[in-house]
Amino acid sequence: MRKNLVIAAIGVVMMAAVLGGCGKKKDEADPTLTPTVTPTLTPTPVVTQEPEKTPSEVLSDILTKVKDVYGENYRPRMAYDENVYKEVMEIDSSLYDAAIGEGPMMSVHVEAFAGFHATEGNAEALKEAVMAYQDKLKNDTLQYPMNIPIIQASVVEAVGDYVFFYMLGGLDTTDLTDLTQEERIQAWTEANKSASNVIHEVLGE
Repeated sequence: MRKNLVIAAIGVVMMAAVLGGCGKKKDEADPTLTPTVTPTLTPTPVVTQEPEKTPSEVLSDILTKVKDVYGENYRPRMAYDENVYKEVMEIDSSLYDAAIGEGPMMSVHVEAFAGFHATEGNAEALKEAVMAYQDKLKNDTLQYPMNIPIIQASVVEAVGDYVFFYMLGGLDTTDLTDLTQEERIQAWTEANKSASNVIHEVLGE
């Protein structure tokens, strides 16, 4: 009989334990558990960088912008090639790795534009070669009188490894007949400044 009472008492205790566990609220947090937090990842912005332009592309951009600036007053129409640089301008091909240029279709005109990118270490030598060509034109006594002020106002400009020669403007020479030679040269000098502005704008100098 006593044995049966002990067994019954144990059963009551176990039942109470079970009922007590079931009585917990389902939404009651277990203090022993640490909640898992998923971090929010911020996507890294992708920066697209334009590829650096080659010297040939830079020179082409400059010539295109020069033409746009002068519009109908841009007179050179004949594209230069290596023969012009070598035979006419007398510039050694080893001094540059990119070049672009245009000159007049007829010998009666002289307006022109040429740009070069020097090979490594040859920027100064290239500039001197272009200046020698400029001096040759200025000292040519067989030039048409109307072209002398244009040639005298011609520009050799070096910006970094780039060297340019140009005489532009598209001025009407009949409008300059009443001016002195010095005033005509000054007029063409002013007209050349638009090309210089383009060169510095494109090259960021």
